Amino acid sequence: MEAAKAFRNGLPYSIALQGVTSQPARLLGLGHRIGKIAPGFDADILVWDSDPLSVGAAPVQVCFICWFRELKLMCIYRYGSMARHNSPTLSS
Repeated sequence: MEAAKAFRNGLPYSIALQGVTSQPARLLGLGHRIGKIAPGFDADILVWDSDPLSVGAAPVQVCFICWFRELKLMCIYRYGSMARHNSPTLSS
């Protein structure tokens, strides 16, 4: 909501979006693991019903992804079910 207000009041779109993704992760010292969609990163991915920086936008689907490098395993939690996938592209 605050990022949407900041964007509406003139903050560039990419900066407003970084304010709720990569910048908080970096400030918490976790930018090496969260804050962006990239191989080896944990992620909470939301699908929105409209532009996420528009006032009133609501998530319609949520997916949580967690990488276990030592096990070469990716777990995806979606709609109350856990799916496990072997991930040969991960390096140990």
